Amino acid sequence: MVINFHLINQTIITLIVFLNLLLTVWIYLANPKEKTNQLFSLMAFLITLWIGFGYLADFPNQNGWGALFLNRLSFGAVSLFLVSAYFFSIHFPQKIRKYVIVDKIILASGISLSALAVFTNLIAKKIVLENWGSSIVFGIGKNFFYLFVFIATSLFFFNIFKKYHSLPEKDRVKTQYFLIGLSLFAIFNLIFNVVFPVIRKTVEYYQFGNYSAIFLLIFTALAITKKQLFGVKTLITDSLMGTMAITLLIIPFFTETFWFKIFFLIFFLFFCWFGFVLIRYTHREARQKEILEQKVQERTKDLQNTYDQLKEKQVELEKFYKLTVGRELKMVELKEKIKELKGEPR
Repeated sequence: MVINFHLINQTIITLIVFLNLLLTVWIYLANPKEKTNQLFSLMAFLITLWIGFGYLADFPNQNGWGALFLNRLSFGAVSLFLVSAYFFSIHFPQKIRKYVIVDKIILASGISLSALAVFTNLIAKKIVLENWGSSIVFGIGKNFFYLFVFIATSLFFFNIFKKYHSLPEKDRVKTQYFLIGLSLFAIFNLIFNVVFPVIRKTVEYYQFGNYSAIFLLIFTALAITKKQLFGVKTLITDSLMGTMAITLLIIPFFTETFWFKIFFLIFFLFFCWFGFVLIRYTHREARQKEILEQKVQERTKDLQNTYDQLKEKQVELEKFYKLTVGRELKMVELKEKIKELKGEPR
């Protein structure tokens, strides 16, 4: 089986850039005045630049200067993305109190590092052209760049987890969607941008870490736009089934062996049937759970109303009892005064 990896890479980058731009426009137009939507659209656009410039830098027959400049643009987009992600964590899903000094430091640092990355050799010093693309030789500013990445990422997680437990259930589910996308993004980047370069002494597979940003954007877009979200179990099932189906559908186009094409297409159809049954079951289960929870809430509300009515009646009875007893006591007192005035013994 002969696989054209360059064609696979080109297909993936085309799909991701298209989806990123679609999400950028879709989320912004959904509510242009909402700060969360504005920041998400900015994040999606900067990720598009980050991934796009990185891909173009490794394009076949790329010259050294062009690859270096495109990589610098990619690093500049990463710095600005971290700034937008930090401010997004302040506003999503509910706004928390802002720390003005920290905000200004993050904003100034991100913009400064972006400018240094693009216009100087402090971060990306030079390029070594390899068979698979361009390998970056970092400058003396590398440690400052990664320090900023670490600080911005830590503050990002701090803002999210700080408010998680105080959120209502609806916003917690939204945050869970966001955290699933973020976790996939972080895991892929850890594997392909950290572990592989250390073990294999090459950054050849860094694109796969970059491409995983699509998970973050899709899950976050769902969390922002959908009013009713399924639970995490249903979400994970749908995601895995969808990812596997797309993979099985794409593979036949990158092999020249006829029987492999037939095998994968048959397996794809079988998997679609199995995935449909499984997804339908999980959605039905989730829906039944929602209906049950709704009935419990309605029953609880009815019981609360009944309790409130009984409480009101109890208060009225207590008032009537006090009024009645008070009147009886007053009558006894008046009778005693009448007897006293008549000179009758008590």
